[in-house]
Amino acid sequence: MFYMEFMSSFILPVIAFSIFFYRPLFLDSYWFVLTFAVGQLLIGLAIGIDYRFRDPSSKNWIYKPLMNLISVVLLSWVLLPALWGFRKKGWLTR
Repeated sequence: MFYMEFMSSFILPVIAFSIFFYRPLFLDSYWFVLTFAVGQLLIGLAIGIDYRFRDPSSKNWIYKPLMNLISVVLLSWVLLPALWGFRKKGWLTR
């Protein structure tokens, strides 16, 4: 399970590029973007509801669907500069 999760983090930018750029621009397949976004929101909602049941006093569970979508769209791209600057010992700081 660890290795599947580890490798999926490297493949996610390729999948996100394919879904959000390649398919709409070259294949005219706009419905796939909507389907993927709704799927991510529903997965986030299920995880948020599970968290709400486990901790009834929680107030921030409602933001989990939005966080799921943000993590797929934005945070997956952070991996590329991190890998690019991995050999540098500065982490883009001086």
